[in-house]
Amino acid sequence: MVIRTTTALIGVLMVASSVYGATKAVGLRTEYLTDPLGIDERHPGFSWRIESDRRGVLQTAYQIQVATSEKLLASGKPDMWDTGKKPSDACVQVRYAGKGLASRAAYFWRVRLASLKIRKPTTTLRRG
Repeated sequence: MVIRTTTALIGVLMVASSVYGATKAVGLRTEYLTDPLGIDERHPGFSWRIESDRRGVLQTAYQIQVATSEKLLASGKPDMWDTGKKPSDACVQVRYAGKGLASRAAYFWRVRLASLKIRKPTTTLRRG
């Protein structure tokens, strides 16, 4: 099985680009590899990082979609798996839970950052 990543998309683009600056998912990996070939794992783990031009941006929800073609993925109609909006800050080894993956088949996936928030910086001051 071959699993390829596609460009990560940001959910609610207008809000994400204005309130959260330029924020996107980058470094998409499957089983810690970029565009791996021949994975034996039936439920591979998907990972990504959040990159933003603003400090303190956190993911509070995501959506992973997996399809047998880039066309299906781009159309927003993945035929293998769609998590829907999943409230979670998870972004490392999120396990595939869709239809069975066939051996020697290619799959395409993307992640949408469905919800973001800005962590307010905190600090501590102690006097002696």
